[in-house]
Order: sequence, then structure tokens, then C-alpha cells
Amino acid sequence: MTTTTLAPETTSPQTTAVPTPLWRSALLSFLPGDRPWRGRVVAALPSSLIVLVQCVTTMRLHNIANSDEALYIDAGHAYFAQWAGGAKAPDYGSYFSGHPLAYPLPAAAIDHVGGLELVRFTSLLLMIGATFCVGAVARHLAVSNHDAARWAAMLCFVLSGAVMFNGNLATYDAPCVLAVALALRWAVTGSGLVSAFGAGAALACGAVLKYAGGGFLPVIVALAVLAAPLAWRNLLRATVILLTAGGLLLLVYLPSAGLIREGIEFTTLSRQAHNYRSVSLLIWEWVCGAGVLAVLAMAGAVLLVRRERSFRLALVCLALVAAALAIPVSQLRMHEYTSFDKHLVFTALFLAPSAGLVVTLRRVEARALLLAVGAHLLTVTALYRADFLFTEWPDSTPVLKKIQAEDRAGSYLAVGAQSMAYYAKDFPELTWEEPWGLFGAGHQAVRRAVQAGRYEGVVVVSGSTASAELDANVAYLTRLLDADPAYEVAGSWAKHRYDPNRFTLYLRRVDPVSCDAAAGSDGAPGVRPDRHPDASHVPCAG
Repeated sequence: MTTTTLAPETTSPQTTAVPTPLWRSALLSFLPGDRPWRGRVVAALPSSLIVLVQCVTTMRLHNIANSDEALYIDAGHAYFAQWAGGAKAPDYGSYFSGHPLAYPLPAAAIDHVGGLELVRFTSLLLMIGATFCVGAVARHLAVSNHDAARWAAMLCFVLSGAVMFNGNLATYDAPCVLAVALALRWAVTGSGLVSAFGAGAALACGAVLKYAGGGFLPVIVALAVLAAPLAWRNLLRATVILLTAGGLLLLVYLPSAGLIREGIEFTTLSRQAHNYRSVSLLIWEWVCGAGVLAVLAMAGAVLLVRRERSFRLALVCLALVAAALAIPVSQLRMHEYTSFDKHLVFTALFLAPSAGLVVTLRRVEARALLLAVGAHLLTVTALYRADFLFTEWPDSTPVLKKIQAEDRAGSYLAVGAQSMAYYAKDFPELTWEEPWGLFGAGHQAVRRAVQAGRYEGVVVVSGSTASAELDANVAYLTRLLDADPAYEVAGSWAKHRYDPNRFTLYLRRVDPVSCDAAAGSDGAPGVRPDRHPDASHVPCAG
């Protein structure tokens, strides 16, 4: 049996000396003296510029905390309060997409120190770490222009709308992306058992931080076998990755099986579409979010395989493509739109290394044209997609200010209530409830809640959500509130600057009056025509 001598741990496959690039020599000539630090500074300049681009394009995004961010951070605060002798924290494990202690605890600790901005900045640091992992994988795969391939892959990853979006989002996603990226890097570029153990441990962390991360285990194991010419040591490394990841997951999951079993089933194994969309629309979303990167990745993979004429490298490229398509295909199968664009960050993670290989084109003109056109299209689409994703949830600040100004203790029902609760910590007399549980109980439960005056205030949002069931429930709730003499419209605000749809806040009347409401054909109260957003008190019609 012929064995292959592997390169030392963490080294690149090339062994020949590479001449200093002309651009680097030119920059060195402008720096004074002949000190060792000059070369290191100049060599790090391209990576530094790419990171600067990532920071600028990510930190320019602004919006209030969305419901997921607020929920995860407040969950961490609830656990800390419970351990300090306070009330028992809710059962978050039944519906969180990751272990309920894995992300919320550090997020809450960081929030306590620096607020939401610092938690989001931490996500940016994690995504920067993933960027360097992508570059290392591309450098290892490249057969020439190794540094250029690394920088091109890093730039392709950074110029992805999903990467920009997740880099400024305080959720499970950024730490999971870094964990999977580390597993990918150590599986592909490593050659020893230490890197194999690290890849397994990183992948286990990714699966704990976000249950969907465990789905990349087969691909990471396969890449550990294929990344270098086949030898028994590759199989041993793959076995170490598999056993390490599996063993650590059992250590974490088994003691908390009851806590997280429902969460895994609800968010991953038995997930049902919460925001149903057609396959054609989801495919279009994928094309808009990852189409340019996919074209570059295919071009880079073809160049690699044609130059090396290696069946093994062809399998490596196929494995990367399979990992890139895993989550989108799963959501396509379910027709699930929720988080579809956000999860394209994993597509970017596995496509970017191949996309960086386009710099191995021998013809300088073709390489320059492909890179210029690709970078331009990536930039335009990424900036637009990131802006769209980061303004997809409306800014409810005016609604919250009105509620706080009214200073009425009680329970408030609203889509986005979790976000409002995050910003209302100084008003403990206000409690907040999302409407999903009430809507799930049916129309009769909604009617009883309104008639009983369960809520001091209710916030509804006009416009379609692309979910027929949710739209029907919101419409029914609005009709009930319009017809009930105990509630009045306290204000109305635009969702977005250019969005005609609006928030409407209903508050219980301070001086409730009595009047008869006309019943509709379905038994629901009729709509009152005399309501007006600016009226402080409007008597009943008729």
C-alpha cells in the first residue's frame, strides 16, 4: 500500500519559494528603514482592508432589536435572575433554535456591560473570525496564487448580504457560523489528530449553539478524508472528528434532554412552515442572495478540477456545494420563508473558498474581468440585500413611547412585543405578550380575551404578512377591537418611512361607555365606522 507523506500541521501544501509580489516590493520601498515589522505590516495589508470593508458594510446597518434578539438576551437575564433567587425562567428550550443556555447567557452578560450595540459588535467579531477561516481554506485548495486566492475568498464571503446581516445581529447564528467555519478550516487544512479533535469540538459547539449546525457533520467528516491524497491517516482523522463531535454532543444533550428535545424537534427535525412561500419565490430569493457567489464558486471549482485533473478535488468541490445547499434545500422542501435569507450565510461560508479560486486563471485579462464584474455584482446585491433584511422588522419606537407616556400598568398584546419588552425594562408594571399563542387557540379564544378586557393595550399592524392564516387572525382581532366600546384607538404610526402600512395602538378606555355592537354574519362584532386615530375619545356610533 502506498502512503502519502502529509505536510506538517497547519502548513499549506506548496513547498516552493514564492517571489515577493511587485505590489509588496513597491510598498516596502516607501517605508523607512529595514526593520522586520515592515514586511509583516505590508503582508497583512490586504486582509486588513478586507476586514475594514466588512466592518464598514456591517456596522452601517441600524434598526431596533428585533424579536429574536430581544428574546435571547432577555432569556439570559431571566436565567441569571432565577439563579439569584428570582422567579423561575420560562421553558425556552421548547422553541429556541439552540441550547437555551449556550447563547443567551453570554449575550445577557455582554448586554449588561454595553447594551445591544456591544452584543451586535461581538457578532461582528465572530464573523470576522469566520472570514479568516474561509481564506485559509481557499489558500489550501489553490494550486497557484495562494495568497490572492485567500484574499479573493475572504472578499467574496464579506460581500454577501447574509454575512453583513448576521454580523450585526445578536442571535445564535454568528457564533454558530464561526464554529462551523473553524471545523471546516481544521478539517481541510490540518493533517494531524490535534486539528481533527479541534474540528470535532468546534462542530459540536456549532450544533449546541444552533441545532442545524449538527447537519454539517457528514460534510466535515467527508472533507477530512478528501482534503489530502487518500491515506489511512485521513480516515483516522475523520474518525476522530466523528467521535469527538458525537461524544461532546452526548455530554451536553443527555443531561438536558428534557430541556432541549422539544426545541430540536420544533426548530429542526419536525419543523413546519410558519411563513409559507412558493418554491419559485424561494429559489428567486436564493438567486438574489447567493446567485453571483454561486457562479464564481462554480468557475473556481472548474478551474481547480481542470488544472489538477483530480477526481478527489472534484469530490471536495461537490462536498462544499452540498453543504452550501443543505439548509436552503431543506427550507425549500418545507416552503419555509422564515430565516431563509439569514441562513444563506452558511451558503456563503461553503461557496466562498471555491469562489476565491478564480484568481488561478492563467490569463490576466480574463482574471481581472471576472474579478471586477463579480466584485461589482456582489457589492451591489449585498448592500441591497443587507439593507432589506435589516429593515424587514418595523421600528416600533413611537408605539412604545406612547405606551410609556400613557403610564397604564397592565398587559399589552403586540407582534414584536418581545422587542418592546427589551426597551421597557424601566417599566416593570408593563407586561408584554406576542399573539401567537392566542391566535393558535382559535377565534373564540381571541374573542373571549377581548371581551374580558385581558389586555390594557393591543398593537396591530396593517398590511399583508404573506401568511394567510396570520393575516386572517390580525383582521379578526382588529374587527373585534373596532367594535368593542371598551377600547379606543390611541394612535397610528407608519411602519417604515416609505411603507404605507401602519401600527395602530388600541387602549382600554379610561371612561368606558356602553353601546351595542352590530354582529357580523360569522357572529363577530361589526366594524365601527367612527374610529379615528387622532380621536382621544369618540362616543359609540348610533
